[in-house]
Amino acid sequence: MSVITVKSLTTGKSYQYDKNMHAGSGGMKDVYFSPDRSYVVQIFKTTQDVNQLERLKNIVGKYQESIFQQAGGSYWETVYCWPTDIVTVPNTGQVALIAPCYRKEFFFQFGSQNNDMLGIKGRDKEGKWFASSHHQQKFIDQRERGNWRNYLSICIKIARAAKRLHAAG
Repeated sequence: MSVITVKSLTTGKSYQYDKNMHAGSGGMKDVYFSPDRSYVVQIFKTTQDVNQLERLKNIVGKYQESIFQQAGGSYWETVYCWPTDIVTVPNTGQVALIAPCYRKEFFFQFGSQNNDMLGIKGRDKEGKWFASSHHQQKFIDQRERGNWRNYLSICIKIARAAKRLHAAG
């Protein structure tokens, strides 16, 4: 295990991530799990200028407060994995964000049918597994397939989340 400690730019708090627990990668960031998988460290691939740093500080500061510190803020914690802090990576000086990890229901708990032949147990649930009834019936364990009521609930939460972000600016 190669655990790296990073320090907050705003609070001085320390966080850790495991370089061997790579959660994913995108166009802007590489993402790593913390040793206990309770949060992720999202490391930007490019250097952040002063304006970008100020924007990130607003995201983890005033925008976070306006969404989560209001009445009903606990509801939004079930919808967003909002960044909570900004850190720098030692030696490289790269900027990173700290965000909570997805809740356990976002990961496959039972894997695929036939002894998890696809190796999806423990991996995050991707839309492609649910977009086709063929995939659902053939590969996904019945306990994780969901139903139309679940799908409608998800659509409502997505619409509310988009509306809330728009209202926050």
